[in-house]
Amino acid sequence: MYGLPKDISLKFFEQQELEGISVGKYTVILNFSAAITLTIQSSFASSTSTRFPNSGEELPLSAHCLLPLIGASVLKVDGGNDGTLKLLFSNNEELLVYDDDPNYESYVITKEGETVIVV
Repeated sequence: MYGLPKDISLKFFEQQELEGISVGKYTVILNFSAAITLTIQSSFASSTSTRFPNSGEELPLSAHCLLPLIGASVLKVDGGNDGTLKLLFSNNEELLVYDDDPNYESYVITKEGETVIVV
């Protein structure tokens, strides 16, 4: 697990609206305004998952807890030293994406032709 680059600024997420979610067998792709995508291939948790527990379901079924985030904008973003990505949304929901798999990409961020892969 390499985590996020230490010098990365994630401020570009702020004020961007989550416009849609695509779900695949092993991935969840969050599509934000300004052509920003967050592809999740690892564990994640949201504040909605505590209210609507997924009973240990794996992808694609676990993605249901992300639906309340659609239409909300990112207010704050933080990248932890351990590689965890934390997004706080305008509807007071929170999303944590973990860097927890040493063998595969945990998540991928793309924006304006740039790609950040967190392994």
